[in-house]
Amino acid sequence: MRCFKRMNRSLTRCIFFLFFLLAISLASTGYSLQIKYYDQRSVSTDYRGVRSFRNPLNDTKRYILNSWDYYIVYFNKRNQIKRILFLQNGNILFEDQYVYNSNYVDKIKTFIAGSIAYTTFLGSQNPSKIRKVIHKNRTYMIYFFSNNKKLTKVELYNHRRKLLTYTKIFYNSRGLQSKLEYYRPNGDISRYVKIDYKNNLKIRESVFSEDDELIRFTTYLYNRRSQLIQANYYDHKGRLLGTSVYEYTEQGQLRYVQRYDRWGRLIVR
Repeated sequence: MRCFKRMNRSLTRCIFFLFFLLAISLASTGYSLQIKYYDQRSVSTDYRGVRSFRNPLNDTKRYILNSWDYYIVYFNKRNQIKRILFLQNGNILFEDQYVYNSNYVDKIKTFIAGSIAYTTFLGSQNPSKIRKVIHKNRTYMIYFFSNNKKLTKVELYNHRRKLLTYTKIFYNSRGLQSKLEYYRPNGDISRYVKIDYKNNLKIRESVFSEDDELIRFTTYLYNRRSQLIQANYYDHKGRLLGTSVYEYTEQGQLRYVQRYDRWGRLIVR
């Protein structure tokens, strides 16, 4: 009996100690215990990549049981977003951690499979230039934006700050991307992509060489909800290379993507 009481006391101390460590951890990271859940359709992302949410979920049981996609968002005492987890089919797809400079987001650390993948440095509240560092190979990209917050150029550098390539982005009269030009470090174009639309939906994407020769192209099909349901990939002669099929839940969430080869055999789901 005494032995049992000692074990009970030890277990109680252990539990209290774990809660104490948890409290310290939360305090040291600046997190409060304010946690909210959001449907993936309730999130909006600005041109900087900063997310905001509306209409938190009151009941997440349905989302968990049905493996629907949703966000878990942690807020600090100032009601600022500090941590975002995105769950897809019950698994954490990625995690974002926000670091603030006064009242605006200074940088975003993105984790995939528990390891940091890249850090995005914003630098100011409304930056015209953003730097994203890839931690695996220490390369980084610089994104340039126009006055109307449209992405106009992307530069890629290696870990020694040497320019490797850059891309220019162009838009049509409706503000949709219509052309992407890829350049070598010396300024010579290497290839370009033309994008065609119908009713503001992308229906074809064609890749051309520097000599204006077609390399490959992709066509896109949509359902009545304007959701992408199929992408077909072709070579320069119009021969089918493969197909991607997109499936959605009744709520309109993407359930999975199935990839088939040119013979219709399933490759990836």
